Amino acid sequence: MDPQCVRGTQGRAFDTGAHDQPKLLDEMLSCFTKLAFAFLAPFATFAFMSFPACGLTALLALATATSAQAAPVEYRFDPVHSTLYFHADHMGFSTSVGRFTRWEGSFTFDPDNPAANRAEVRVEIGSLDLGDANWNRTLLGRKWFDAERFPQARFVGTRFEMTGERTAKLHGELTLKDQTQPLTLDVRINRIGIHPYTLKATAGFSASATIPRASFGLDALPGTLADAVELRIEVEGQRAKPMPRKPGKR
Repeated sequence: MDPQCVRGTQGRAFDTGAHDQPKLLDEMLSCFTKLAFAFLAPFATFAFMSFPACGLTALLALATATSAQAAPVEYRFDPVHSTLYFHADHMGFSTSVGRFTRWEGSFTFDPDNPAANRAEVRVEIGSLDLGDANWNRTLLGRKWFDAERFPQARFVGTRFEMTGERTAKLHGELTLKDQTQPLTLDVRINRIGIHPYTLKATAGFSASATIPRASFGLDALPGTLADAVELRIEVEGQRAKPMPRKPGKR
């Protein structure tokens, strides 16, 4: 205990003039702070010396919780709000547009750790839709997709590279007709948050790429349909696992 604090207030009159009152209050507040610290310090020292393991456990628990919160989140495609389509030049007269109606996939996304982001897409080739039944049968035949022998295409994205605040490149490999080639998707991050209707964690992305079709054995009619096929993907994914509930919440 500071003896100066004890002496400083003993015997001092409290009816001093107005100009001395602020100084007196400051001195009293300072003395009170010193007395409180002197009183509590032994208890703080005792707690630290007696329970070091508890403090360490608390720190480890905090570190673990922080790590868990920062872990990548897995999302699964919402088929209602996800679309996969492509287009290619048709002899300069028009652009032929097609889509695949059956496809599925998932992706992991961590905005704080892009290196942890991954994606996988599986496409049922038989779901090809060009808006015409005869044209569908032609492209699903042996000269084109050969859907009976190769019923599925697969893309696996293994490296996510941020190029801007809301843009990125997803590097991976596309396997089509038993041919595997590197493919990079240009990605735009549309929105990440809680869906206002489903109340589920949701992430939305747009992605595009150019595929040289001849590299995958799709080399029929080179003068009719351009070799460069533009691929476009619109994805809305919902969190695969429910968000952890806070303690005390039901």
